Amino acid sequence: MKTLAIALLLLLPTTVFAGSPSFSVFRTPPSLGGAHYFSLSEGQPLKRGELQVLNFWSYQHRPLSIVSRAGIATDVIDGMVATHFGVHFGMVDAWSVGVDLPIAVWERFTQVGDTQASNTYGLGDLLLRTNINLRRGAFAFALQPLITIPTNNGALYLGANRLTFGGDAVIEYLPSAQFSAAFNLGYHALPDVTIGDAHSDDELRLGLGMSYLVADPWRIFIETTGRATLDEFGKNRHSMVDVMAGFHVPIAHHFQWTTAIGRSFLNGVGSPEIHGVTGIRLTMSMVKEKSKPQEITLPPPRPHPSGPPRKPVPRRFLPIR
Repeated sequence: MKTLAIALLLLLPTTVFAGSPSFSVFRTPPSLGGAHYFSLSEGQPLKRGELQVLNFWSYQHRPLSIVSRAGIATDVIDGMVATHFGVHFGMVDAWSVGVDLPIAVWERFTQVGDTQASNTYGLGDLLLRTNINLRRGAFAFALQPLITIPTNNGALYLGANRLTFGGDAVIEYLPSAQFSAAFNLGYHALPDVTIGDAHSDDELRLGLGMSYLVADPWRIFIETTGRATLDEFGKNRHSMVDVMAGFHVPIAHHFQWTTAIGRSFLNGVGSPEIHGVTGIRLTMSMVKEKSKPQEITLPPPRPHPSGPPRKPVPRRFLPIR
């Protein structure tokens, strides 16, 4: 059995993950937890026993273009509608895990040099993440490793078609329940892929975000994310800066509705002219809290109907002679 298991592990990279590498233009995965921001990682993971199920829908306008040497941009993907499913769970108060899967419901491909277009759909990369909290308090520190596993042939630009690794270091400032700010520094090891002018390789990610509770329960947020390919660091053509703003609001017991809109300001892989997301999160506790013993306060004793008891009168006895 050991020999068979070793053989299967050796064959796994050449069978399951075989195929030409690609890159993903799906750049808006929801964060693990998602109480304050949308795509930024948070310092506070889910609590022990908390189960979160989410579904988001997004639209990206012109998420992939190729720029010729003459500086003329040609759309490869004119528009994309995708849905995102995720399941997150809090193992302990300082550790939560999550599984996410994006699905392209509609992609409008434009043939380069032609006016015809074709529509298609497909699965993206399976995203496995975990959030490990290192410190709580006004400043929360956390690490979020991630792994992506391919589910498709990568032709739809929804995944790397390779087993990839990465992670984020998170610092979040939580002075009160009303305001929070987060900083993310991440790295993702991606395959080296060049299609025309579009280039993807190992990338460095930076993220900043703020969240403010305007009026309970409405919370607004704004976040910006920058991605730079390391071998092209400093060149705007292969970098991306994306800004997104939106709000969270509870719509029912355990349900949170999130809507946001964003825009990319630098040209790079997965930099749509405009994109928007909307969806819900269902968060509920799977652990029943132990009921605390109730303290029973007895009423004061009622007075006797005949009045307060009389004090005993000491009796005097005469000596016997």
